Amino acid sequence: MISSRGPTRLLLFEYNLTAQRFIDSIQILLEDAREMFGSLDPRFYWDNDPKHTAKIVKEFARSNKLNVPSDWPSSSPDLNPIENVWGLMETEIQKFVPKTVSDLKKRLHSI
Repeated sequence: MISSRGPTRLLLFEYNLTAQRFIDSIQILLEDAREMFGSLDPRFYWDNDPKHTAKIVKEFARSNKLNVPSDWPSSSPDLNPIENVWGLMETEIQKFVPKTVSDLKKRLHSI
């Protein structure tokens, strides 16, 4: 998660992300957002991926009163800043040839 106040921790997944795992990751990032923003109400932007639009995710967002705009474009780099972050990370990671998963994780965290 990124914000005008900086990034939260980077979550790396070594498995397929399901709707429940997405909720688990949002709970972690929600802790970071509350620490970063205090009582402010941060917005959470995610796209129309099926795991993001699953009923259990919508219910989680509703029950936790998350501010999740429904009209956000899914992958426009002009309007979705995280797409620019992913692009920068991809450029940096291509300069590095990891030998192990651990090497890759360390590199991602350093980027």
